[in-house]
Amino acid sequence: MTYDSSPSRSPAQLESPEKVYTDSSLTELHALREKQVREEIAKRLRGVCTDFSAADFEQLVKKMAERQLRDERRLVW
Repeated sequence: MTYDSSPSRSPAQLESPEKVYTDSSLTELHALREKQVREEIAKRLRGVCTDFSAADFEQLVKKMAERQLRDERRLVW
């Protein structure tokens, strides 16, 4: 007797084994992740960057989020 350790798949996955994402769903996923990253970074920096203007603080958070997301995507791809 042999054991099949492959993950079970739905019928749709059997027909098309590769992941299928539409451009809009992928864009939504990226936007959601970007929002999460920005909120996390802003939360951590808010107490440290009290002398920053709102515009400077937002620019810093944006730049840090872009770098983090770029690095995350590199790891996945």
